[in-house]
Amino acid sequence: LPRRAEEQGAQLEVLRKMLLAMVQDVRVVLIKLADHLCVLRASLKDADASRRRELALLTRDVFAPLANRLGVWQLKWELEDLALRVLDPDTYKRIARLLDEKRQDRE
Repeated sequence: LPRRAEEQGAQLEVLRKMLLAMVQDVRVVLIKLADHLCVLRASLKDADASRRRELALLTRDVFAPLANRLGVWQLKWELEDLALRVLDPDTYKRIARLLDEKRQDRE
């Protein structure tokens, strides 16, 4: 299994590099990232569980790292946040609760 995961990770890395190499205008990639974010937001409301999971995995493995490489931090954070909400809701809720408890200290 670890070898399979490594192969999948390598394939995703190749896909990310290919996307960046294919696009001569970074604005196209930014539009695609924003479009994917809109689709992901809508899927949380309307899609069935398997579709939400599929989109969350794609987000975690392709789109969030791509946003990271482009330095679009706010987009990256929201993509990761939404993906975690779908893929690991218990951890997401625990983190949200901990952040709420510390909100006054941070402010």
